[in-house]
Amino acid sequence: METGMEWFLSLLLLIALGGMGAGDEWHTESEMDPIDDTRSAFALRVESPGSWTRVGRYRLLALHCEESQVGEEPELGVAIFWDIRIDDFLNLDAKSTDATRRTMEILTRFGDTQARRWTYERVETSNEMFVTFPHDMDRFLREAKKATEVALRLENDVTSTHTTVFDLTGSARIINAMERGCGLSHQLGTPRIEAEKRKAEAERQHIKAEKKKAEAERKRIEELRRREAERALQEQTALDSALLDEDRRSLLEAGRIEYIAQIKDKVERNWLRPPGTASGLKCVVRVSQLPGGDVVEVAIQTGSGNVAFDRSVEEAVLRSSPLPVPKDPSLFDRNIVITFEPEV
Repeated sequence: METGMEWFLSLLLLIALGGMGAGDEWHTESEMDPIDDTRSAFALRVESPGSWTRVGRYRLLALHCEESQVGEEPELGVAIFWDIRIDDFLNLDAKSTDATRRTMEILTRFGDTQARRWTYERVETSNEMFVTFPHDMDRFLREAKKATEVALRLENDVTSTHTTVFDLTGSARIINAMERGCGLSHQLGTPRIEAEKRKAEAERQHIKAEKKKAEAERKRIEELRRREAERALQEQTALDSALLDEDRRSLLEAGRIEYIAQIKDKVERNWLRPPGTASGLKCVVRVSQLPGGDVVEVAIQTGSGNVAFDRSVEEAVLRSSPLPVPKDPSLFDRNIVITFEPEV
C-alpha cells in the first residue's frame, strides 16, 4: 500500500456524493486505466451503528484492489479510516506535520474470536484524521472472509479509547472477486448478493438465538443452585437450633437471672429513699446501655404513681453506671427491663 492516498481520498468523495450512513451495505467502485487498461477497484463500508457511533462522523473500512499489469494477479489491501486527532491521542508533538509511515497496535476482534493486538501501519492525512493498514494484510483478509464483523479499539497509555465496528457481511464474496480481478461491477451479480446477504443474516440470527438459549440455560442452572444452597442453609439452621438442648437453655436462663439480680442489687444500693415515701411502691424501668455497662438512657416503663419515687429510681440507675456485665457475653442485652421494688 505504498502507492499513495489518491484512491482512498476518492472514497471520501464517494461518501460526500452518495450520502452513505452508518451501517449501509458495501459500496463498490471499479475503473480501468485509459492508458494501460489496468484495473483498480475498492469496496467501502461505513462503521456499524452502535454506542460508538457519532453524528457526522465517518469511520470507514476499505478493501482495495489494483493491477500493476494487465493479466497479472492483482494486489489487495485493507485500510481503516479514523477521524481522530492523532497528535492528541498518541501524545505526539502538536507541531509535528510528519506524514511518514509509523506503526501502532490496535486491539482487533473478528466475530466471536478472542481479541488480539494487531500491528498496523499508520499514515496521517491531516491533523484531524489518519489511516491504518494491517501489517499482516493477507491474514486480515483471511479473517475477514470468515467473520461477520470486525471490532477495533485504539487505546493510549492514559484513559482514552476509540472503538469502531464494521459489518463484514459479503466480505468473502468481495475479496474472492478481487482476487480474481479488479472488475467488481462485472463479477458481482444482484441475485447472488441478495442470496448471500439472506444466508449471512440467517446465520447471524441462528448464532444470536443459540447464544440467547445458552444464556437462559446458564441462568436457570444458577437459580437452581442458589435455591439448593438456600434450602441447605435453612435445614442446617433448623438442625443447629434443635441441637440446643434443654441443659444449655437452662444454664442460659440461670445466668440471665443472676445477671439481672446483680444489676438490681447495685441499683438498690445506690437508691436514696425520698422522705415520706410509703412502703410497697414498685416501678418498672427500661435501661439502655453500652457493651461495657455504661448507662445511656433510663425511662420509666410502668410508674408507681409516686413521681418522687419514680425519679429516685431513675437517679439510682444512673448512679449505678457502669452496670455489672454478665459472665457469658451472649447474655448481654443493650436494652433491659428492671422491676424495682425495694424491701421495707
